[in-house]
Amino acid sequence: MFDAMLESIKAGTVTTAIEKSLNELSARKTAADLGCRSHYVGASDVPGCIRQTVYGKIEPPASHPLETLLDFARGHLTEDMIAPAWANLGWDFKRQVEAVYDNGLLQENDPGYLPLRAHIDFVFFDPARKRLLVKEMKSPRLMPDSPRDSYLEQLQLQMGLLQHEYHGWTVEGVVVMVSLATGQIEYSDIVQYNPAAYDAAVEKARKIWGYVLNYRQGLAIAPPASPSPLCGFCNAIHNCPKFQGVDFGFLDDFVAEIICLQEKTKLNMAAIDDHKNYLKAIHDEVGNFVAGGRLFRKLTRNYKRMNEQRLNEFLAGHCLSIQDFSDPAPVEFFDMVKKVKKAA
Repeated sequence: MFDAMLESIKAGTVTTAIEKSLNELSARKTAADLGCRSHYVGASDVPGCIRQTVYGKIEPPASHPLETLLDFARGHLTEDMIAPAWANLGWDFKRQVEAVYDNGLLQENDPGYLPLRAHIDFVFFDPARKRLLVKEMKSPRLMPDSPRDSYLEQLQLQMGLLQHEYHGWTVEGVVVMVSLATGQIEYSDIVQYNPAAYDAAVEKARKIWGYVLNYRQGLAIAPPASPSPLCGFCNAIHNCPKFQGVDFGFLDDFVAEIICLQEKTKLNMAAIDDHKNYLKAIHDEVGNFVAGGRLFRKLTRNYKRMNEQRLNEFLAGHCLSIQDFSDPAPVEFFDMVKKVKKAA
């Protein structure tokens, strides 16, 4: 195995091997922790696009790209890092608590039966006062200013399922957002259980499951599509009605937000340069100094650069030029330019 590892590194296939291995591990963990997700509607299925959720159940992807797998791993790692700290504080909680929707007397194959369940990250208990606190962990790449609506929708559904199981208890919730990149931990405000929000989430779950059953019964009824932050990761985006043609007007507000952020970045960079020039001018007169917990100093670094003129002169003596040793190296980048309107 050691030789095989070295060969994969030399051949440049080690990333592919890691991706394959992570897919296998992710599939096993999902099966062990969550079961077959195509057989029920989970709390995390409800927020977002119904179409994406439905197609994810009727045509689940055989594998995930490495980027997605690392996102999964980051979420699990975050939970595993924070849980011992809470336990060390003496807080009473359980992890991965399963809460199942109460179908009453309906059995699995009965009309109207809804296989809805949640696997809740953390549930904290106060038995003496009959109180529960649901903690939903999120590990976003960029920390949002406030919890996303999808986080709160999922939280309300989890709280509602527990409320129906723990009659007479007070059920509250909170979203915990952790960034491993910046070391930030942000708590949302305490969220009170809202029966109307829970009922709306259950109704959406019914729609999702109804479309899944329609497909399994051979009924070609397309589920509705709605834009979400996960559109770029949807396996059914190529035939999605929202993404036909090239003019995606429903993204206008999102693009406007990007443009606004770019303008703010330009202003911020200009302000930073202005402040730096002010401090540099002081340093030029007084030398190194300390302010704001920072040491300000001037450093000189020596770099070697190629003298192309001398090299060209040398190569010319051998009937060659630098261009003879240059290979094309295409570089892909994502660009956004202002669309020019045609004159009437």
